[in-house]
Amino acid sequence: MKRILGDIVVYTLILYFIANATPAMKITGGLESYFFAAVVLAVANTVVKPLLSIISVPFIMMTLGLFTFVLNGLILFGLTKVYPAVSVHGFNLNSIDIPVALPSLYIPTILSYVVLSVIIELIRRVVSMLYSE
Repeated sequence: MKRILGDIVVYTLILYFIANATPAMKITGGLESYFFAAVVLAVANTVVKPLLSIISVPFIMMTLGLFTFVLNGLILFGLTKVYPAVSVHGFNLNSIDIPVALPSLYIPTILSYVVLSVIIELIRRVVSMLYSE
């Protein structure tokens, strides 16, 4: 329980930082939006991510662990679907409506999910290392 509460605080700060520092992530609403998004992200990383990791062990082994970045991106994508106040946009496609017939244009959005999830995970690990010492 203590770990989940710590994760919620850390994710709240990380989401606030990333939403204000990059144009790729937007969170509408006030502090409660950041807090609720952090709760959803902490629960997803505690419950859903281990299940996805177990299911995708062959892919993780074939890619030497790089597939975990894709899993982090999927968790972030799930956050945007569960809580619509959070939105992630491609770095080059901020306000362009992408037609479904052109899937190659989704690549910047997918990459932004992965990059943002890597940044979130790195900051969380650094803070948790500092917090545990």
